Order: sequence, then structure tokens, then C-alpha cells
Amino acid sequence: MLLALILVVAFSILPGIFNDVFRPYLTHPDSDVIFPYWALMVNEGLPQDWYDHPAKYYILFLGYWYKILELVGLVDAVTLFQLQSFADIEPPLERLVIGGRLFALVIIGTFAGVVFFAFRILFGGLFIPTVFTLLFSVSPGIDLHASLLRSEALSSLFVFVVFTLLVHSVRNPNAVYNGMKLAAASFFALLAVETKVNAVVPLCGLVLIAFLFYEPGKNLVRHRPGDKRALLWLFGAIFALPLAGEILWIWDGIRGYQLLVITSIIIGVASYSF
Repeated sequence: MLLALILVVAFSILPGIFNDVFRPYLTHPDSDVIFPYWALMVNEGLPQDWYDHPAKYYILFLGYWYKILELVGLVDAVTLFQLQSFADIEPPLERLVIGGRLFALVIIGTFAGVVFFAFRILFGGLFIPTVFTLLFSVSPGIDLHASLLRSEALSSLFVFVVFTLLVHSVRNPNAVYNGMKLAAASFFALLAVETKVNAVVPLCGLVLIAFLFYEPGKNLVRHRPGDKRALLWLFGAIFALPLAGEILWIWDGIRGYQLLVITSIIIGVASYSF
């Protein structure tokens, strides 16, 4: 399985490599320059009033990615002040853009790995998951997002993680870890929406889609005295607690679709987790 996983991940990043990650940074100035600039502002600690874009977590993760690249010497500036301290900002800015394209490769490679595991859950074996994931890797969308700074791929990755967790819960209804899966699915659903608001549509339908993969004949969860299910659910609840403030205070105030998405995920997973 490890070899198959390595194959599909390596194959998925080939489009980005063929599109030349190290091409001039102004090739796609629309977002390739804007997103690094916003990430530098986040790392600077500036309030959100200084920038206005719904890809909140993409910008946040990109800022953390730049800090990692700084540790290995691949970028020269991770804050806006550091960038402004250069007499010529073009070379460090170009390295930031290239670093962002490397981040895109990491996202796509991780995406391919999640797709592979999802198909493993659905079909078992290695042949079908490998073929499906290879076809996914050569799709036009992957070819586009493998070397550009865009938030859509990261949001889609989070959506597919939610789908994988839901399908795994449906296929394993007796698993005592469904409480943790509930918390994790809620967490990634929130990340998906806050990375790209368009994710709200597929997320609301994922609960029903997951039920399509339920295998009749399997017993629902039966509570056995002395098991650790209650403790696992408690850990799941604690894990989900930090989401409360984020759900209620996003950007400028309360947004109803966050509550809608999280509520639908919780109700859907809980319905076959108890």
C-alpha cells in the first residue's frame, strides 16, 4: 500500500512541476502576489481590517508555511516589516511566490493521498483506489491548482477529509471512535468553509451522500458496559470546543452558514454514531 500511495502522490505533483514552479513570479500576478502579501500581514500580527479576503485559513496556513521555509533558508522575509527592510523587494518577493507554489504542491500531494484512502475505504484493495486517484491527478483542476496560489484546492482537500471521515463512520458503525470522527469532521468542515465559502454547498450534502455507502446488515453501535466510548466522546467534545468561538465570531460577526454546516455534520454523524 505504501508504494501505491507514494506513486499517486508523486504523480499528482507532476503537473505543478511541469508548469515550472520556478517560473517568473509575475506570470500570474492576480493571486500569486496578493496571497503572499496577505500572509506577511498576518505574520506581522496586523488586524484583519488590513485585508479583506474570505480565504482566511489559506492565508493563515500560508503564513505558517513561510515560517517553515525561513527555517530552511528558502525565503528571506516572513513579515511585512522584513520585506520592506530590503532595498530591492523584488528578489525576496519572488522567493515568497515560489515558496507559495511549493505550498500548492504540498496541498495537491496531500489531496491525492486523502482521495486514495477514501477509495480504499469504499472499494478495498489497491487497484481501483490507485487508478481512480491517478485519474484524479490528471484532471484539469489539479493541473491548474498544482502550481498556483489559490484557496480552492485547500478548501476542497478539507471537504474530502470530511467525506472520508463520514464514509469511514458509515462503513464502521460499531467503531468506538465515531465520537472523535464527529469532532474531526466538524473541525475540517469549518476549515473548508473558512478557506473557501463555496464549500458550504457540498458540505451540506455530504451527510446524505455518506449514507449512500452504508452497508446493510451491519449492526448499529451497541453500548457495552465498561467500554471507553464515553471517554472518547468526551475527548471529541473537548477537541471541538475551540470551534465555538470561531463559529460565532468570524470576520465581522456571526454568519449563519457556519452554524448550518456544523449542525448538519453533527446531526448526520451522531445519527449513526450512537
